[in-house]
Amino acid sequence: MKRRADRKRSPSWLILFLFVTFGLISFSLYASDSNRISVGVVADNEPYSWMHQSHPAGFSIDVLEKVANLADLTFEYRVGSWPEVYAAFLRGEVDVIDEISWSEERAKSMLFTEPYHYRNTVVMQDSNRPLDYVQSIDHLRPYRIGILKDVYYSPLLYNQNLELVEYELLPNLVRALAFGWVDAIIGPDVTLQFLAQRAGFRHLDIAGVLALEGVELEDFRLAVLKDKSELHAKLEKALQSIEPEWLADLTVRWQEYGGKHLPLQTSFQLSQPEIDYIRQLGPVRVGLMRDYAPFSFLDGGSVQGLSVDILKRIQDLTGLQVIPVVDQWSNLIDWLEAGELDVLANMSFSEERQTIARFSDSYYIIPNVLFSKDLDWRYTDPSDLKGLRVAIGAGIFYEQALRDIIGDSLFTYMDQASMFNALANNHVDAVIAALPNGNHWVSQLRMTGVYVAGELILEDFVGEDLRFGVKPSLAPLADILNKTLNAITPIEQSTIQNRWLGSQSGMSYSSKQPLENLSEEELAYLSGLDKTIRICVHHNQMPLEAINQKGHLIGVSSSVVEHLSQRLDLRIELFPMRSRSASLRALSEGGCDAIPMLSGIERIENIALTRAYYSLPAVILGRIEVPFINSLNELSNQRVGVLDGFVAFDSLVSRYPNVTFVSIETEADGLRQLQSGNLNAFISSLPTASHTLQELGIADIRVIGRVPFDWNFTMAVQRDNEILLGILQKFVDSLTDEDRLDIENVWRTVKLEESMDWSWIWRILTIAVLIVLMLAYWNRRLGALNAKLALANEKLAYLSVTDELTGLGNRAFFDHEYGRLHQLAVRQNQGVMVAMLDVDHFKRVNDTFGHAAGDHCLQFLAASIKQVFKRDTDYVARYGGEEFVIFTLIDSSQNIYSRCESLRQLIEASKYEFEGQMIAFTVSIGLHVYCPQVSSDPEHAMRLADTALYKAKSEGRNRVVMIDTEQKEI
Repeated sequence: MKRRADRKRSPSWLILFLFVTFGLISFSLYASDSNRISVGVVADNEPYSWMHQSHPAGFSIDVLEKVANLADLTFEYRVGSWPEVYAAFLRGEVDVIDEISWSEERAKSMLFTEPYHYRNTVVMQDSNRPLDYVQSIDHLRPYRIGILKDVYYSPLLYNQNLELVEYELLPNLVRALAFGWVDAIIGPDVTLQFLAQRAGFRHLDIAGVLALEGVELEDFRLAVLKDKSELHAKLEKALQSIEPEWLADLTVRWQEYGGKHLPLQTSFQLSQPEIDYIRQLGPVRVGLMRDYAPFSFLDGGSVQGLSVDILKRIQDLTGLQVIPVVDQWSNLIDWLEAGELDVLANMSFSEERQTIARFSDSYYIIPNVLFSKDLDWRYTDPSDLKGLRVAIGAGIFYEQALRDIIGDSLFTYMDQASMFNALANNHVDAVIAALPNGNHWVSQLRMTGVYVAGELILEDFVGEDLRFGVKPSLAPLADILNKTLNAITPIEQSTIQNRWLGSQSGMSYSSKQPLENLSEEELAYLSGLDKTIRICVHHNQMPLEAINQKGHLIGVSSSVVEHLSQRLDLRIELFPMRSRSASLRALSEGGCDAIPMLSGIERIENIALTRAYYSLPAVILGRIEVPFINSLNELSNQRVGVLDGFVAFDSLVSRYPNVTFVSIETEADGLRQLQSGNLNAFISSLPTASHTLQELGIADIRVIGRVPFDWNFTMAVQRDNEILLGILQKFVDSLTDEDRLDIENVWRTVKLEESMDWSWIWRILTIAVLIVLMLAYWNRRLGALNAKLALANEKLAYLSVTDELTGLGNRAFFDHEYGRLHQLAVRQNQGVMVAMLDVDHFKRVNDTFGHAAGDHCLQFLAASIKQVFKRDTDYVARYGGEEFVIFTLIDSSQNIYSRCESLRQLIEASKYEFEGQMIAFTVSIGLHVYCPQVSSDPEHAMRLADTALYKAKSEGRNRVVMIDTEQKEI
């Protein structure tokens, strides 16, 4: 019976349990709802509040989140324009409104917190064109001032008779200052700096706070309606508990770093598989543009710039070994596509390029702008370009998009200097370039009357995004680079950007003063050396280094050692060595303390290296009759000499398996073997090869190509001597542009030194007496010999530049006269034509009629060319075999094309008789016309003519094809 009663009471207990549970849940929901607060924020007020990826973001949002956390509230944001949000707040649809300023009228119906931020109204200037002085409105009268349209203080400015220019949006206001359309702008400080930093205009800065009769300071507060006093108290308490340091840090983060957190140092670390991959990868060849200042450029033989500093930071974090390859963009992109480069540093993303590269994230975005000499022209839309001649860099990622818009009015240039020279000489109407790079060339070329007409924004192309492009076979490296880029802190990024993009970016000064950043340990180490450092140097490797007869160090190395001695206050003790390997052996065994100039960055046992401080391009040398080559692949099954110790030797062997690479001990030996035919080509650096060729008196060897490797020079010490390595690294890091220019100038002006051995004076005097006694006898005979010698020399000079078969100039004649004509055209601002002519199916003539008939064919052709090109400024040479080259000064491309066409028609219509047989043939002509500038490359023009000839042959022969890419009119 008792058990039955218990069973009857159990449902009542269950009901009671459910009732209590329901009550607790209801109370929790009620409490939760009471903590959920709606906040009205402005959607378009960067960097304070705006919508980012469908979520509100910004300085004010960060403050609100902090307040919500401290007050144990949950904020729901209602985002809209200020009129929308403010109206909703007044209707009671929003509990709190943000970024509101106190006024006496508003205080009648609202409760305000204390300000959490003050926004100053300031004057912003271009630090490269700074204002003289800004303290009041009166000081702005000499300038054109940009302001926001209908801004609340505009009547006050207009009443002061300022020259004002109004803009609809704050980003447009900032661009107007960056482009030089106004001298200064007025606006809110944090917003202007945020927009300038985000757009890449780091040369813009605040000139001062502007006094506007008390309205220049705008207070940011939270406000509620007066019936929400309890909520107001919570908000006020939370705001008051926020540390001032936190707010100050937040302001800086949004003003300069886009809201990113600012760790003092990165905790970045590669995984073990990534570390193993980097180690087994070895040195990677990274392409850097030589004329893309301030991002990458050559100065004093060393590559510098923003991209270079980013690359160095990646090296520091990963241990990646890098071989910089510095060249023009067109060569670099071709080498990457051919697999001869591993990484390209200044590469923008496009869908088409994904077939040749794996991309990192962008490490910088540059605004692309239009430079023009028309002050009144403004670019707003791609349609504004129609009818204009527009210049861009060859191979730029947006080339096709522009060509689709303006067609043949788009002209491509191989280098930046030529592009801006074309604008200066009115060959084009506008140049499109990255803003910092364009400003650099306008300044470098001392151009006047050049203005920024606007920013180029095309569909899918907004700015020029700089990334690392990695060849597909090294895809894991792209992931590692991306991971490392994300580990570079905002402060590090800002420091690098400010160095190269701020006022007087990249400038450096003489470093003659002693190093001041040595540690106590390093200073003690130098004292222990008795202020003397022993260095191993090559006894005879000019122009790099050598020991003269007085025992002094000469060559490029002497400049480096002189700077080292001055900066560290050291005495230098020289240890001459007969070879690079001997120097390394002596260093490893303690025979000297350092090697000041060592080429290569490969790992050497027991040897540690500083970062490279100087580089020289590696070139391919060949005999004078050998044509230019674009790649070492064109030397398959041929013998190519490489100096012993060249850092890229193993890479060359693995990348070009069909080429036979021969290790050569000395430069002179390599050039002699090349001249004798034992080698088909020889790889060296330009200055060392030039010096040795002059020393040996060899004139029939020239540069025929470029190798995508450079000679990079470092300093070396024993691997366990970390203190000296640190000292030398600080010295290398301290080298300025001026220092590197000193180094550069040494090999350009190096002279052979001779000394007098006084013990020979008496012997010489004795011999001189005998010579005087014999002069009378030889005087008469000497006159006759001189006459014969002059005649022989005249005949020899003629034969040395004349083709024996045709009587035209030979290859040596072309090499000398073409360069001279190119320079003459530069001085006289004239056009140049270079044409390659080739007999169609010449082998058939030889096979059908015999080689004697072929020789007569070439003689007949030579006479026909001279019949058409007979002016004093027309030059013709037999280039080799059945190839001829014509080059001349011209006035118009149309006239020169018709002359080449006349020659083609003359040959086609003519027949010549040989041993009773009538022989006919045709020719193909490739033609290129250009207006050379100081920086133009005549060999590049020759390659374009050769390309045109190839096109003429591929299109069916017996035709003239003209390539004219460097101008529209001559």
